[in-house]
Amino acid sequence: MNKNLEKKRKNILIFAKKIITKVGWNEQIYSEISKRHKIPKNEIYALFPNFIDILKYYLEDLDIEMNENVKKLKINNLKTHEKIIEIIMIRLEKNFKNKKLLKRTYFTLSSPNNLNILISSTYNTVNNIWYLANDKSYDFNFYTKRLILFYIYISTLLFWLNDRENNIDKARFFLSKQIKKTGSLKKIKDFSLDFLTKFKKYSY
Repeated sequence: MNKNLEKKRKNILIFAKKIITKVGWNEQIYSEISKRHKIPKNEIYALFPNFIDILKYYLEDLDIEMNENVKKLKINNLKTHEKIIEIIMIRLEKNFKNKKLLKRTYFTLSSPNNLNILISSTYNTVNNIWYLANDKSYDFNFYTKRLILFYIYISTLLFWLNDRENNIDKARFFLSKQIKKTGSLKKIKDFSLDFLTKFKKYSY
């Protein structure tokens, strides 16, 4: 993709992020962006044929942003679990102002039609976290670690999104506790049973 086209896509995402909390993830995004920024709707559709394409692009952008922010952290001398804590926390901290947007996003992702996007995007995030933590395992542990971290990351994200006090220290404590107590895959099975139920409790 050429730089000019990518810049246009980036601008559409910036515009979309400002209105999602009000209109949600749906086709109304195109009308609102067109009206507010004088961009023909057909041009927006050419860049993103479906609003889900904008959502996917947003999720990818979150991972890119996380990677860039982690490069600024001094975590090389930390233990692996400490690196993971710092990586996840910097992701949450940098998205504090977009908390309502994230709640809207994950509410949409909790729909049965979008679960495949939720799972694949979260796996990509978790895989990135392990990569940033300098994990080099390529045996069976490669998948086991990612499955466990998938559970830890989503649990922490849910806790943070539902924390009305917006206390980032509480999220850090919760994350640290999750990492310490997650010793078996049974917890992942238990977690999956009420996964959608918790998402459906989100308010707009």
